[in-house]
Amino acid sequence: DYRYYDHIIIMDQNNLKNLQRLMGETSLSKVNFLMDFSDNPRQIKDPWYTGDFDAAYSDIWEGCVSFFDYLKRKGELCTILICSAARTVLYIPVSPQT
Repeated sequence: DYRYYDHIIIMDQNNLKNLQRLMGETSLSKVNFLMDFSDNPRQIKDPWYTGDFDAAYSDIWEGCVSFFDYLKRKGELCTILICSAARTVLYIPVSPQT
């Protein structure tokens, strides 16, 4: 699957270890931590272990918005709509890339 995707987004160091185990010597150039796209890079703590699902949700939301901003700046994002509870983000570029 690695060759089919432009971006592979992971949440934490455990995801990275598992990905390296599965991929072997394959380059990890397409792999990024989700929060690396934010203004406050960090790993997302697994709520299964922390019990803090609200913090994980907030981090994931922040990371997704930051990632979509990154894609938009690179011209890779045409239209995206994210709806979650009271939060909605809609990006529509002025002139879509073809």
